[in-house]
Amino acid sequence: MGFTTYHDYVDEKLQLRAIFRFSETEDMVYPLLFLSTKQSIRQALIQHCLRQ
Repeated sequence: MGFTTYHDYVDEKLQLRAIFRFSETEDMVYPLLFLSTKQSIRQALIQHCLRQ
C-alpha cells in the first residue's frame, strides 16, 4: 500500500472518518475505509490488510 497516496477526512459532527485514495490520472476518489472517530485507524488498517 502506498500510504503517500492515501488521505483521511474527519467529519466531527457525524463522528466519521473516511480513508480514501484520489487518482489524479482518472480524476476519481476510491474509498478504502469508513470508521467511527473512536475506532483505531491502526487496528482497522491491520484488519483490512489481513483480509486482502
